[in-house]
Amino acid sequence: VQTKRRALREIDLKFIDTTSKFGHGRFQTVEEKKAFMGPLKKDRIAKEEGA
Repeated sequence: VQTKRRALREIDLKFIDTTSKFGHGRFQTVEEKKAFMGPLKKDRIAKEEGA
């Protein structure tokens, strides 16, 4: 039997994402990751070398 208040709290779970193939399910696509993370250092370096 669980006795902690946290374990007794009722949750309203709507959706569990199990379709992701990247890492541990945080982002489904590379585009979604880029939109969340913003410009990365490696992207800036690649742009400077290409310009």
